[in-house]
Amino acid sequence: MSNQDQLTIVVNAFEQWRKNRNSSTNTTPKPLRRQSVALNNHYSSSRITTALRISGGQFKQWCNEYPSLNEPIDFLELPVTQNPQGDESGECTIKLEISFPRGEKLQLSGQITPNLLATRFKEMRG
Repeated sequence: MSNQDQLTIVVNAFEQWRKNRNSSTNTTPKPLRRQSVALNNHYSSSRITTALRISGGQFKQWCNEYPSLNEPIDFLELPVTQNPQGDESGECTIKLEISFPRGEKLQLSGQITPNLLATRFKEMRG
């Protein structure tokens, strides 16, 4: 699922909640709060608050309430092929291409170690 799909889903969830709530003074449900904080890994807080029509102070409070959702993921599990093809030494090589939401692409090939991947992702997050 793309990040834009995630944003759209959360926007739609907020709109549905607003339509069905009893009063405008009802507090935002915790699942909606968590979903909005999770978007912070992909969007700026101003884009989130504008799309969801919430205040910056309110969003900051939710981020403090759910700090683990606001942290980038440091581990990405990749699928393992059942029959990897190795070179003459028996070592496996891989070709990997990852597209990021902002249009950047990361392409790696050869022997790729977890440390190399972590370093490249940190560079791309800048």
